[in-house]
Amino acid sequence: MFKISSISQTYITPVTVDVPDGKGGSDKHKFAVVFKRLPQDDLDELHRRLNRDKLHEGETLLSDDEVLDQVVTGWQDVLDTNDHPLEFNPENFAALKNVFPTRPTLVTAFFESIKTAKRKN
Repeated sequence: MFKISSISQTYITPVTVDVPDGKGGSDKHKFAVVFKRLPQDDLDELHRRLNRDKLHEGETLLSDDEVLDQVVTGWQDVLDTNDHPLEFNPENFAALKNVFPTRPTLVTAFFESIKTAKRKN
């Protein structure tokens, strides 16, 4: 039985960001991101806005920031400089996205989570 009302509007995905350490290696930073479960129509629109050939006149491609602002609703295991849980809010999210390569890693994690869901079904 498929009960639509029982499906959560968000889901959690583990993420590992490999931040260059300045010594030729990287430090692995692990946390979980909470993604919004987009309706199929919204996913189709998102994919369209990421395809230059399908843009309507006057539209521009979505940036990584714009994608993330649409799909990320929270996180777990993100800490401040004193090792306290960092509240998810626009200012803190902007700061996290500004740590390279967090932004592209989160975008990749979102699209991988969709592929995984398609494979499992």
